[in-house]
Amino acid sequence: MDQKFCKTCMHFRQHYSLDSRKFIQVHCGHCVYPKVKTKKPYAKICDHYQQAEPRSNAFVSNEYLSKE
Repeated sequence: MDQKFCKTCMHFRQHYSLDSRKFIQVHCGHCVYPKVKTKKPYAKICDHYQQAEPRSNAFVSNEYLSKE
């Protein structure tokens, strides 16, 4: 059974921090629907929840994250 959290919603945007030479995820993000509001990745979902495709809402690409 798939768990539904803000993290898996298409409206959730993960926040990142630059650590030395790489980006790391922080335990925070924001929701862009219907207005911007701070959310935790594992917060309970709201009425606007829409399942996101895997990695469709990533701000930083996997290729960029894997660069040394």
